Amino acid sequence: MNSQQNVFEALTPDVVIDAIEQQGYYSDGRCYPLNSYENRVYQVGLEEGGALIAKFYRPGRWALAQIEEEASLLAALSQAGLPVVAPLIGENGSALVKQAGFDVALYPKIIGQAPNLEDLDSLYAIGELVGRLHAWTEPYRFAARHALMPLEQLQTSANYLLECWVPTAQQADFRQIVAEIGAVLAEQAMAAQSLVIHGDLHLGNMLVADGIKLLDFDDARMGFAIEDLFLLLSGTEVEQRQQLSEVIEGYEQYREFPRSELPMLHGLRAVRMVKYLAWIGRRWAEPVFQQAFPWFQPGDWKTHNNDLKQLLLAMDKPILFGGQ
Repeated sequence: MNSQQNVFEALTPDVVIDAIEQQGYYSDGRCYPLNSYENRVYQVGLEEGGALIAKFYRPGRWALAQIEEEASLLAALSQAGLPVVAPLIGENGSALVKQAGFDVALYPKIIGQAPNLEDLDSLYAIGELVGRLHAWTEPYRFAARHALMPLEQLQTSANYLLECWVPTAQQADFRQIVAEIGAVLAEQAMAAQSLVIHGDLHLGNMLVADGIKLLDFDDARMGFAIEDLFLLLSGTEVEQRQQLSEVIEGYEQYREFPRSELPMLHGLRAVRMVKYLAWIGRRWAEPVFQQAFPWFQPGDWKTHNNDLKQLLLAMDKPILFGGQ
């Protein structure tokens, strides 16, 4: 299956506190892990009061230059007045520090709550923020972060799952469904233009604190505008149509939304599902993943195939919004 060892085994509270103090802050000894699977994130209390957030990047996932590009993007966005949470610059003059083999970034602790995605006014405001973000990033380019388009993500993740996880009895169905999804998605994405996107804009990466703020640009890359919107939608078809209308109306206060990307919506959901399964599989050797995702078993693959079939069927339906 996957023999990857726990790459965070050496990350002790002492290592966390040492990273804080290396950047000129003094901890009062309080160190609490926060909910994070891909990286490790801690809240660390300070002697002067308050706390900082320390993010320890997963070793081997990103090259240093790619992590530096995330920090540079956030600094530029913050300087331009966009409501993002940027890393703090430490005594070394950098947003990053190396500690016990880990790349570490420190962030201010911000108290707030997740936005209410059932509230249409909140969706409009999020749409405004994403439109503003994309208007700013449209001419921006990454040098080190690769443009990993949805079709490539689908194929890479599916190949891994076929090699390591999908039971033999379900492999033919899985391979066929993924191939059909990929073919439709490739045609739908043919005319789409890429730009720098957040890359993982779900509820957990937004915070309401004196307005809505965007968090965690760990997955920022070149992609399509629709990729930063489709995770905001849920519920019935009618509800999603209304939600999409609000998001796009807000978005277009800053940038015209490329409606030609709307047909990709269900295909992107399929890509995310396959990526998500592959992500869990690749991390399965870590006990925290086995505890968090006990349902991840080979015997479940018939269910996964059926879910993907439903998304494939939905890809042929027109995406309507508002009064359409």
